[in-house]
Amino acid sequence: AQAMGIDTRGLSDAVIAGALSEKIAWLRQQVGITFGLKEMGVQLEDLPGFSRTAGMDPCLATNPRKATLAEIEAIFRGAYQMTAKGEVPREKMPPAPSEPPAPSEKKGQTRSPDNLGHRIVIPL
Repeated sequence: AQAMGIDTRGLSDAVIAGALSEKIAWLRQQVGITFGLKEMGVQLEDLPGFSRTAGMDPCLATNPRKATLAEIEAIFRGAYQMTAKGEVPREKMPPAPSEPPAPSEKKGQTRSPDNLGHRIVIPL
């Protein structure tokens, strides 16, 4: 928080977290990251595939905490419903299926969940 210019002296952790959240939302708007995956055209059905792909990423080996597939999907579900202010609405998302649906993508098909040209290859 201090690195982002927030004076944290005498503030509780909760107040600091709120101020930091507001600062991050402002920064997201400044650089054009103002929407969630849903607004980028990602379908809810895409999230299990994204989660499986992320779960195979070699970078997870250096993560300080092991992440389960369900935890990875929860992160994607939060990003799916994120608002322009960088907030996740309080209403509940549909529950994640216990078994992910079979992918409908063709082998080698890519999707761009953002408008920056990043590609996610969904292996089958």
